[in-house]
Amino acid sequence: MKHLKTTLIFSVLLAVFSIGSVYAQTPTPKDVFTTDLPITYLGIDFSNSKLIGDTVISLTDLPTKFEAINGVPVNEAKKYDIGTALKKTHVTNDLSAVKEQNDKIDPSKFLSGNDADYARFKEADISKIVSKYNFKGRSGVGVVFIAEGLTKRQEKASLWVTFVDMKTNKVIYTERMEGKAGGFGYRNYWVKTVWNVIEEIKKHKDEEWIAKFSK
Repeated sequence: MKHLKTTLIFSVLLAVFSIGSVYAQTPTPKDVFTTDLPITYLGIDFSNSKLIGDTVISLTDLPTKFEAINGVPVNEAKKYDIGTALKKTHVTNDLSAVKEQNDKIDPSKFLSGNDADYARFKEADISKIVSKYNFKGRSGVGVVFIAEGLTKRQEKASLWVTFVDMKTNKVIYTERMEGKAGGFGYRNYWVKTVWNVIEEIKKHKDEEWIAKFSK
């Protein structure tokens, strides 16, 4: 009986050690999409985005506008249900790193008349943007929506859904998606694009990611 207890304790300790070893390493796309890893929602990064075809917006308070948009998914968490979309039990919010970048935006570079600005990022651009985030010692996996182009002409936005290793500022996985805009007022109009992307993840994209990385 004593030998049985010793064996059982050893087996439990070995299992705990194995799990700890996995999560001490840099997370992989497989870890993100096929396990219930805790996720930190980082917000919507507008710092390198272009607003195309809007001639009436005021550029004097862009950080305030971005902060208002970023507040919606947090304050309306049941509607913008990132946890359900990604099949995650534990989702926390920390918008500070993204807010720091949004506050630095140069208003003179935000407006554009060039439709090509809607689709100009490469994965290397996303890695460069993420490398500037200050997570202040935090670790784990974060997810951020990096805005590329917001086109008033086509009433939609291109967003790079990006999973980040906060310990190393490395991109784990990123994919470009599009969301339809809509609603009254600047805040509601553009945050609707994020809601539509989250709904697309919930209905289709997350299952694609699971299938892709479970092999």
